[in-house]
Amino acid sequence: LVAINSCLRRLCAVDGCHIITTQGLGCKDKGFHPIQSAIAAGNGSQCGFCTPGWVMNMYALLEKGKTPSAEEIEKHFDGNLCRCTGYRPILSSFGTFAKGGSRCGQHQSIRHPAGMLSHVSQPLHFVDEATG
Repeated sequence: LVAINSCLRRLCAVDGCHIITTQGLGCKDKGFHPIQSAIAAGNGSQCGFCTPGWVMNMYALLEKGKTPSAEEIEKHFDGNLCRCTGYRPILSSFGTFAKGGSRCGQHQSIRHPAGMLSHVSQPLHFVDEATG
């Protein structure tokens, strides 16, 4: 199971693949998936534009069959962006799925704004080495 950005994937590239969307996980009529309920209960959604991506990425992580640590959860969301809520309520919502129920959003791999002036960016993990 791999979470992908649907806006970056051509339809022909997923021909024959089994696709699961956030609507397929749960809905109001059939009941919400625990991931959907957690992000809603934790106030991790405001405009809702990024919420499906966060939900599906968390779903893909949990489908790997292990209970991730809070740090693993945080690192798993490198490519997800949110312009409204901020990351703390989203990651805190997903903390319920971490080992020991730890709260997420406390990882220190990215410095506070003043420390970012000297930050050297690294390539994202999904860069294809063959094409750069």
